[in-house]
Amino acid sequence: MDEIHLRTPGKFTKDVVLLLVMLLFAWGAVADYLDRYRQQTVANILELTLHSQHLAWEAAQRVYQVKADAFFSAFIEHPQTLLSLQQAQDPALRDAARQDLLEHLKPLYLQMQALGLERLHVHLPDSSSFLRFHHPGLFGDDLSALRP
Repeated sequence: MDEIHLRTPGKFTKDVVLLLVMLLFAWGAVADYLDRYRQQTVANILELTLHSQHLAWEAAQRVYQVKADAFFSAFIEHPQTLLSLQQAQDPALRDAARQDLLEHLKPLYLQMQALGLERLHVHLPDSSSFLRFHHPGLFGDDLSALRP
């Protein structure tokens, strides 16, 4: 009869297994490093994008603030506007002042509409509506509950 010999692992087999374990560990370490690098890169890109968006938002706000200030200076602080608003304080002159203000500020309102702004509403100190450019026939209502 033939004898069956069981082979015990030799030094060569142990070395191969050890090498495979070390390669697997090295592969895991490289994969972990690359994943962390990718995560950091994504975080950096997101941070730069957020910063860029923030700067763009601030610039847009400044542009619109400059335009609003220019409109205010050119039209609202205009002597004719101020005169109409002063005359509006007298109930006897109020209707004429409203019509004068409507005619004087109509170019401003048209420019505002071109920019997508649909509302220009003038109030009196007693919280009553003096002139709605988007609805000129509606005035005199008390706004104190809506705009304290």
